[in-house]
Amino acid sequence: DLLFHIPYSFSRRLINPNISFLKEGENIIVDVVVENIAFPDKRSSKSPIKIICGNNTGTVTLNYFNVIPPFIMQKLKKGNKIRVAGVVHKYNYHINISHPEILDSSTQNDLEPSYHLTYGITNQQISNYIQKLLIYVEQIDLQEWLPEDIMLKDNLPTFKDAIFYIHNPSSE
Repeated sequence: DLLFHIPYSFSRRLINPNISFLKEGENIIVDVVVENIAFPDKRSSKSPIKIICGNNTGTVTLNYFNVIPPFIMQKLKKGNKIRVAGVVHKYNYHINISHPEILDSSTQNDLEPSYHLTYGITNQQISNYIQKLLIYVEQIDLQEWLPEDIMLKDNLPTFKDAIFYIHNPSSE
């Protein structure tokens, strides 16, 4: 079912842009180093946990308004290099990303799929499940649905390639 849960759209992300020149609303993927973690005062429960990160082009603050999951917190140690994805917001002339995704360092695709969701699951969770399934599918032999002569005549991709490209297109 996940393989046939087709994205309804894609949004383009800028990969490693100059942080200093980012604009409000830009969707980015950026490599940064964790410089500092600021936990909110216990009396102010509405304040976010702020992770200050930077690279040679500027500084970005990652904001988490709830508890950070342990698997993410392990990556957010001072001095760690991380790959972050999210939408830029400017607040008091500072670049902020609220609830960013912490990506695998090998993530390079600048097209982010958007999937229809149900309550309690995020787009990133669905995308992660599908990517893990695609790794498994790569290792098995999927039977073709169409006769070979039709595939050759119309220059169609294999079933396996079509499933991969629908979730990971190389262009719009």
